[in-house]
Amino acid sequence: MAILLMLPQILMMTGKHFVCAAIIENIQINLALIATIMATIFEMPKLGGHALKFFKILHRKRIFYFLFFIALIAIFSGCTLVKKEGALNQQGYLVVYLNLETTPSTPAIDFTLEELWLEDESGTKAPLPLQQKDISTSSAARQIVLARSKLRPEFYTKIGLKITRANLIKEGKTQPLELTGEGLIYIPVTLKIVSQKTASLFLDWSPEASIGPEDTFLPVMEERKGAVGLKKLLLYVSNSQDNYISVIDRGSHQVIDTITVGDSPRGMALSENGNYLYVANYFSNTISVIDTVSSRLVDTIALNIGIGPTELIIPSRTYTLYVTAKDSNAVIVIDTLTKNIIKKIDVGQGPIGLASDPNGQY
Repeated sequence: MAILLMLPQILMMTGKHFVCAAIIENIQINLALIATIMATIFEMPKLGGHALKFFKILHRKRIFYFLFFIALIAIFSGCTLVKKEGALNQQGYLVVYLNLETTPSTPAIDFTLEELWLEDESGTKAPLPLQQKDISTSSAARQIVLARSKLRPEFYTKIGLKITRANLIKEGKTQPLELTGEGLIYIPVTLKIVSQKTASLFLDWSPEASIGPEDTFLPVMEERKGAVGLKKLLLYVSNSQDNYISVIDRGSHQVIDTITVGDSPRGMALSENGNYLYVANYFSNTISVIDTVSSRLVDTIALNIGIGPTELIIPSRTYTLYVTAKDSNAVIVIDTLTKNIIKKIDVGQGPIGLASDPNGQY
């Protein structure tokens, strides 16, 4: 028992190798409780005698050592799990887009992308799981999501691609293209991944410049910096599973930026002048305030009197934000000028949608 009680201290001494302070603390509390109970039992004559006899029998059996070994495995497994979860929580998130602008004279090309990775300043590779491998100029999509991935916070200087096949389609006939440089391409980028933030990387592909002499193929791609579109031509989409907002240019039908918000973003509402976008974050129980001119998060409003924000509305000619708190069966009223909560209005069960009359009175 003395050894078991000393075990948490031993683990704490090696704490630099484990992120398990909470687990150790719980173990210590539980062992102390067990020791207290056992001490109490042994002080009682009848119960103490039976308990002592039981532990003597158990000690002679190999099962005692087996259970002790299993307990050690459970402790160290728990520590390792916490360590891994802690590391994952410190990662950032990246979405890689391939932009394609075609004209009537654009050659019909298709190729297969086998690998995609990033490299930092030291040359260390970070593989990116591909969302789409087969790329074609015949596709109706002007923008393709190549990869989505969690990454360690780092400054990355290049992105690498490995292509295994390329074809040129002329007059209905498929003509294989010879890959230049064994199909390996390196594109200089300037990308910083920040912990718990979503970054986006846009690659522009020029099909016309990708076909070389003697039917060789080397995709000409370059990084495009996040473009700023006209406010009236922007569309905002909440990605509830990945905790960010996609900013889409309705003119080009392409994502031009991503904005990190709270956990599980749901409904959104624009201020009357269009300068601010308000986003309901269901799991973090907050409202994100985004400046639509800079496409950046500028404020976060905590809902202290409601749970489960789902939808929002700002009635016409007002500066008042109404938020449905689904799990509290209420609507929260917020002053958008001061960012203060005005009041909570109890409504029916599980409110979701909101609507207002044209004058903003109801």
